[in-house]
Amino acid sequence: MSLFLTFTLRVHPDRIDYVDQVLGECVKKLSGKSKLEDSKATKQVVALLSAPLEKYNDIVTALTLSNYPRVMDHLDSGTNKIMAMVIIKSIMQNNTCISTDDKVEVLFELIKGLIKDLDGTSVDEVHIGSFYRWDLIFNFNIQALEIA
Repeated sequence: MSLFLTFTLRVHPDRIDYVDQVLGECVKKLSGKSKLEDSKATKQVVALLSAPLEKYNDIVTALTLSNYPRVMDHLDSGTNKIMAMVIIKSIMQNNTCISTDDKVEVLFELIKGLIKDLDGTSVDEVHIGSFYRWDLIFNFNIQALEIA
């Protein structure tokens, strides 16, 4: 699947709908299954999710893909955290500005495994109304990534 997505990104870089369709096919193949446990399959899914980030150098484009978070739902929590760090790294490297509330909500949903509430518990649901609180923690985590 990741090879097909890479092919699609090279042949039709302007057709983001094709990219989303490939991700949708991946979701269909994974539906009915629990979290991925096979390390080779997990690596392929991470490669699949990383391909649009690498091609477009812009998380905002990936945030428009409706199937992107649906594929991430099939990753275990550890791999989800790794993927969230890949997303944050992409944002930092490309100085990405996410300017709409709906895209910020999608981003927080993708990286929620890295976001902690002020009391230290993991945040299960992301609401834009709590942005300020998470922004403080998010900026702290970003600074920690820069140091590492």
